Amino acid sequence: MVAQSAVARSKLKGEPHPHPYSVAWVNKTSIHVTHMCLVPIHLKGYEESIWCNVHPMDVSHILLGRPWLY
Repeated sequence: MVAQSAVARSKLKGEPHPHPYSVAWVNKTSIHVTHMCLVPIHLKGYEESIWCNVHPMDVSHILLGRPWLY
């Protein structure tokens, strides 16, 4: 996941998600995921671009993996 604000600040281009879905938080609030974005990652000489789902969140800028499943 990547925060919608991080996508805007980085001037990355989002595109419609091919399979939109909803994420429910602990307090039963539901957020609809309708966009995704190709995000470049650089870690000590390793470079990769990954597709991230765009979320309107303030918790973190990028979350790798699927922590909402646990």
